[in-house]
Amino acid sequence: MKDTKRRLLAYQAANQSDVAEPSVHDFFREQNIQLFTKDCALASNDVMESIKIYVERVETPYNFKFTDESVEAKRRILVSLEDQV
Repeated sequence: MKDTKRRLLAYQAANQSDVAEPSVHDFFREQNIQLFTKDCALASNDVMESIKIYVERVETPYNFKFTDESVEAKRRILVSLEDQV
């Protein structure tokens, strides 16, 4: 336990910063990963719509959902019938 505390203190001293350097943003910039920045103090609907646009900027993800409600309703019926068997 004594060695664990010593190593934890050494880790904290090496990695904690009062000015948040390096930041998470710096890490992503160094890796050439695009950042999504949005003020989350805005209305939640606006933030969620912005996130959706950001996620779908390249292509719409396929989440295994049907867009046609009638097809989705049929699928749900089939699943419920399979569960009864």
